[in-house]
Amino acid sequence: MLSSLVSPRVARRLSAVAAVALALGVSACLEVSDPDADNRFGSITIRASGGGAGPHRALPTAIFFTGSPSTLPNSAAQTDQCGQFPLTGEQLVPGTLVAGAQLGLRVGAQNLTLAESPSVPRIYTMPSPGEFVYSEGDTARVTLPGAAGGFPGSQISLRLAEAVRLGPLTRTEVGEDYPISWRRDGDARSGIIISMRYASASSTTEPNTQLLCLVRDNGSYTIPGGLLTEWYTSNRAFRSINILRWRTNTVEVDPRSTLYIVSTIDTTVVLAN
Repeated sequence: MLSSLVSPRVARRLSAVAAVALALGVSACLEVSDPDADNRFGSITIRASGGGAGPHRALPTAIFFTGSPSTLPNSAAQTDQCGQFPLTGEQLVPGTLVAGAQLGLRVGAQNLTLAESPSVPRIYTMPSPGEFVYSEGDTARVTLPGAAGGFPGSQISLRLAEAVRLGPLTRTEVGEDYPISWRRDGDARSGIIISMRYASASSTTEPNTQLLCLVRDNGSYTIPGGLLTEWYTSNRAFRSINILRWRTNTVEVDPRSTLYIVSTIDTTVVLAN
């Protein structure tokens, strides 16, 4: 299990993928009290989708906020773990701090900027359409000018996540283990999140439940059949598998300020199995 301790205020403002890691590893810790808000956090998320070689289109967002001391999720998982959770959409909670008028984002030869959204203050985004293009192997470097009374000036960089090239999926029967394989394009700092999505008995029109597995990026994982009872007995028409690679980095800017970045890319396979 993950040993992180994350306050509710911090957990609410992390990206969906980081929230997955929290849910799997520290769900009991999310009920801890949040007696003070002296620590400053910056959370930068770069999301992409696709299963090919690229180039990939990515959507960056950044928020800055205060919260209690926390250890943030790390993509370099040392253990494999699974859990069942509702399937819900991501809702990004605005921050409470500013980090300057514009943030600098350099990807390859591209010099880009993020600024507060006119419609939703305290969320930094790129101008419409809000995306940039990257090739596998590219690194993103984010530079914050800082703001008095807000988040301090700082810089963080991260190699952007590579698409997951899935291996053949084997047709399995009820109760059997489910093997999943992928090409090993990641590194020691990347991780894989597998989402087995399906419609539970309470929903007959759309997927509403997922078995989530947070695993090491070593090319394969076999989901125990005992965890897939509901999956196997669900409506075949609503089954799918979403595979996501994620990579994180954290910089301790000063004793009270932590800057966190996560890059993700996912692909979905719709199944009749």
